[in-house]
Amino acid sequence: MAAMPLRNGRYDGHEVGPFYDTAGLVSWLEYPEEALDKRRQAHQLLGCRTVDGKWLYPVWQFQEDGELLPGLAEALKVLLTGLNDGWTVALWFTGETSDRLDGLSPREWLSQGRCLQPVLEIARRDVAAWTK
Repeated sequence: MAAMPLRNGRYDGHEVGPFYDTAGLVSWLEYPEEALDKRRQAHQLLGCRTVDGKWLYPVWQFQEDGELLPGLAEALKVLLTGLNDGWTVALWFTGETSDRLDGLSPREWLSQGRCLQPVLEIARRDVAAWTK
């Protein structure tokens, strides 16, 4: 997936962007890079690896105060346990998945503070289908 030019530590992408690069996210959150790596490896933060090995982080997973969307980490653990591809997971979060979410994407659903359970159920169903 191609990213658009970097501006102020953020890339503008297509369906799943814009993105923070590692330096931009470290600067904004004031976290050491190692802390971001640990959170990403623990499936508490979504990172998408580029073909040249750089990490990009979709902006939509963060609230204005830098906290993650409520329920995001729980959904990531389900999705990334069955699939180790941040791009596919990012597309999953930004696409419409079912009428169970009233036509909203999981990202939109979570950003509205709605119940996490339907998102987790859809994630489990999809991971089961992906890993057959």
